[in-house]
Amino acid sequence: MKNSMQRLPLAIEFGEDLIIVNKPAGFSTHAVAPGRPGLAELLEKEFLAQGKNIKLHLVHRLDKNTTGVLLFATNQKRAQELFEAFKQNKVKKRYVLLTSAYPDFTEIIIHSKIEMHDKELVNTPCSPAEANAETHFKLVKLNALFQQWEAFPKTGKTHQIRLHAAQAGIPILGDSLYGNKDDFYPHLCLHAQSLEIPGIGSWQRFHPIFFERMGLIRDKKLAAILSAFDRRQRLYEFLTQPDVCLRLAHLDQKDFRIDLFGSMIWVYWYADEDPSSQDLERFEFLQSLTRRKVLIQKMQNRGQDPLSQKQWSFENIPETWVAKENQLHFEFRRNQGLSPGLFLDQRENRFWLSQNCASKRVLNLFSYTCGFSVAAAAGGAREVVSVDLSKVFLSWGQRNLELNSESLNSQEESKALFFSQDSEEFLQQTLKRKKSFDVIILDPPSFSRSGKKIWKFEKDFPKLLKLCFDCLAPGGMILCSSNFEKWDFNTFRSQIEKTLGRELKSIRAPDLRPLDFETPSEISLMKALILEKMDNERCKPAPGPIKTSEN
Repeated sequence: MKNSMQRLPLAIEFGEDLIIVNKPAGFSTHAVAPGRPGLAELLEKEFLAQGKNIKLHLVHRLDKNTTGVLLFATNQKRAQELFEAFKQNKVKKRYVLLTSAYPDFTEIIIHSKIEMHDKELVNTPCSPAEANAETHFKLVKLNALFQQWEAFPKTGKTHQIRLHAAQAGIPILGDSLYGNKDDFYPHLCLHAQSLEIPGIGSWQRFHPIFFERMGLIRDKKLAAILSAFDRRQRLYEFLTQPDVCLRLAHLDQKDFRIDLFGSMIWVYWYADEDPSSQDLERFEFLQSLTRRKVLIQKMQNRGQDPLSQKQWSFENIPETWVAKENQLHFEFRRNQGLSPGLFLDQRENRFWLSQNCASKRVLNLFSYTCGFSVAAAAGGAREVVSVDLSKVFLSWGQRNLELNSESLNSQEESKALFFSQDSEEFLQQTLKRKKSFDVIILDPPSFSRSGKKIWKFEKDFPKLLKLCFDCLAPGGMILCSSNFEKWDFNTFRSQIEKTLGRELKSIRAPDLRPLDFETPSEISLMKALILEKMDNERCKPAPGPIKTSEN
């Protein structure tokens, strides 16, 4: 069966032995420590997922929170050519910055000597003859509170523009190292606007909206939301895709999360108090800016009240609508729970399933609206079994499969079965029937109540995991994930290893993770691992550590 899933592409331009990226804030150019990949390493993984083995060569860098034009070479020859152009100061660079300072000049050239001393950058003002760094600044525009400046660095020392802006008396807004410490701002307002390399090419990338409409940044909370949106726009260009699904603001704000579901922006409001009139004004502005309808859903008791429907909106919101994730269609509903129907942090895991389930028997536990089941059918699974206590959600899942019937029926159709049942009871019955599955999706809730039965993750997860493993065919795999907040990734992994012990053939993290869920704070609630069973249950593993693969 032909696989119907195609991953949402990143906004990348391919040149002649070059890759041009519109760098978002929050990503280092390259890995700064083991287990903390930079943009280069993340892009290489993206290319591998597309079947392209591309090695990226660094030719210059942008600071982690600087946005704009970033180049990579795809072979050593081009990398050396570009490196020499940068080294010889032949590259013309134009940056744009914002400052809250109001100096008495409109243009200035800064010279200094920038050197590393005891692992710290030291910037020493000096004469042009002694300097190893030079930057030309020009005022572009201003309002009552802020100014926009252009910066033309003649040289390319680390943090040069940030250091020189501070030296000139126009410290960059949001610069926690060299800016105004008393004027905290949620975005480093420095943008690499254009880059020109003689004989090779020139490139430009748009600056954040509040660089042009500086009045917006008087509201720091709105600026933080716009900064989060800007990151996703640079990654995926979602504003030009009317039916795409993305996380637009993750842990950027403590009071809410924001998801995009095609024509609808869905705000999960976690604060105890209701949105203020100013909060509502912000979200109404986002509606006009993105041309998507906005709905705000109150998450009563941190999501433990599934019947809560306290909502705010600014115009009529449809009861149902359809949007796409990785080219598959899903129906969304405004009045059936605290979510409209799809958990986007599982997007890459659903794609992984579609690539690893051809002709296999797949069990989707706690299936909700059957997003994993649709992905399995798209990947050519022989049989897809969806289990959930809610008949409403299972019916919704059947609707999602129907929405994709045309593409799913292009060749052989997967056998789809639905069971309205407790997942643990279903597994026990599966063992009695001596049935097994090749792939099991296990994404249990942190807490659930069914009649008098209460399920708590920290207490009941090990038993559930062991049942899943017992229902797994030799050589089979479990995609196990959780958003349980009290366990970090290492605790989650150690509990799995403790429960399954030497029965595991391997345990590894998925190769891909959704970049729209990456945050500058590098906090992630989603934990996911792929567990593989021995090829033959009667074969005992050799002594030694469990085979692992680090993400």
